[in-house]
Amino acid sequence: MIPVPVGSIFSTIEKMCKISSDDDKLAMRLMLNLAYYDIASTRPWRSMQRDIDIAFSASDTDGKHFPSNMIGIYAAVDGDGNQYYPVDRANILEDDARYRFYFNDPVESALFEGTGLYMTPGLKTITGITLTASSIGEYLQVGSEIGFYKIKTITTIDTPFRANAKVENVPYAVRPEGTSQVAIVNNEAEFEAATVTFYYWVYPPTLWSDHHLIQLPGTRALELKTAMRYWGTYKGILDESDRLEAEYKSAIKELSGKEPMPITPGIARDALGRIAMFGRRR
Repeated sequence: MIPVPVGSIFSTIEKMCKISSDDDKLAMRLMLNLAYYDIASTRPWRSMQRDIDIAFSASDTDGKHFPSNMIGIYAAVDGDGNQYYPVDRANILEDDARYRFYFNDPVESALFEGTGLYMTPGLKTITGITLTASSIGEYLQVGSEIGFYKIKTITTIDTPFRANAKVENVPYAVRPEGTSQVAIVNNEAEFEAATVTFYYWVYPPTLWSDHHLIQLPGTRALELKTAMRYWGTYKGILDESDRLEAEYKSAIKELSGKEPMPITPGIARDALGRIAMFGRRR
């Protein structure tokens, strides 16, 4: 992450896209946040990396809920040092001698939902609705706003609300639909009791005020992706959007190069997941 406030590129994008009206400026900021989340989803950027310990029992056949702001998992290991490998749940083989995790059905309906929520940008206060203690630690969806907020108390969220303006009497959801559920199996394809540390990455806070920091190691890819969305999605001028495609591909490659993924030597395994032996065993 570089300490660059988003206000420093708002004006650049406005010039790039020849934006002058307030409506178009607001649309551009929305396109920027959508582009920001597009880029965030491509890899586990350092500033977005998190870890969580989840305790499973042998009866957790449906898995455990993950934080709603999770994008993906890039590593998992338990207290005994067993590494868990990602697999598709339709391909869990009994003779695969590996510990594995997989994504089960996501949440189809929110834990709680309703309407009447009021929130103000820059504040952590929740008003207009009544939450219960069971909501604490879950994530809150606010109307049509981008992003989720961790609930700290029944009247507050963990971080200040970010939006272009106040929201008044809007719908809300606690543990919204689409929240992931993750399950584990051992090297015999059985559910077991284990505490697993998952290393994952999350969607960053949205960028609305000039002082909000961009949580990426560079800004050019975000500028170009925003301009592409503005011209193509908002204005419908595909020629202008397509004109930036090659430059964007170069910029996103350069951005990824600033945070190369560490390569950890893997243990060689055969087709059944067993440790492969090479040469003569003595």
